[in-house]
Amino acid sequence: MPVHAAANSWSVLSELAAAGLGLARVPEYLAAPAIARGELVAVLAPFQPPPEQLFAVYARTRQTPARVAGFVQALRAFLAHWPGCLYRSNGVEVPLAQAGL
Repeated sequence: MPVHAAANSWSVLSELAAAGLGLARVPEYLAAPAIARGELVAVLAPFQPPPEQLFAVYARTRQTPARVAGFVQALRAFLAHWPGCLYRSNGVEVPLAQAGL
């Protein structure tokens, strides 16, 4: 298959695929809105890569430093806008936007 375009950005790859310039392997949470609008079609779904994980790891102390608490809060707020992001607590996963954090 000849390469028509290449990019190192998932959002750009999604846009290129929606424009008919080929296939793109992007995270499901990025493709979901375009799939719902009918702009993209999922192919090779059984061969999806495992979900990526992101952890905020810091030492627990009586008082978490304000910088650390602020960063974690900003990270949660940012990730809550991505529909595929999940929050895991005690083995239970819920959408981050619904976790009430």
